[in-house]
Order: sequence, then C-alpha cells, then structure tokens
Amino acid sequence: MPRMHSTKAGFCASEKAEIFLEEAIEFYRLQKYKEALKKLSEAHKIFLVYKENAGISICLSLTGLVRYLA
Repeated sequence: MPRMHSTKAGFCASEKAEIFLEEAIEFYRLQKYKEALKKLSEAHKIFLVYKENAGISICLSLTGLVRYLA
C-alpha cells in the first residue's frame, strides 16, 4: 500500500492504519472480538481518509467475519 504522510501527526497514516489492522488480527486470534472491532474501525477510518481501497476492503471483510463470530 502506498504511504501517505500526515504532516499533522508526523507519521505515515497508512503505517498507523496497518498497526491498527495488525492489532485487530491479534485480538481476533485471541477471540477478543469487541477489541478487534474497535481496532478495525480505527484502521478503516484512516484508510477511508486516504482512499486506500485495499485497506478499506480488508477492514470491511474482517469486520464482517468478526461480527459474525461475535
């Protein structure tokens, strides 16, 4: 995924979103679905702002899976 630099926060936004996504997957693995949904939502919001379609798609797919399992 391309890196979008945020001058406000001083970091690459997609890197932050990817960290949230990794944390969500770890929560999913631990069957902590509520926490996983929170992290997926945070990642999804960032991906939406920067129009990163792959990240948006991953977040939506995983959100559907986690909601189903919860």
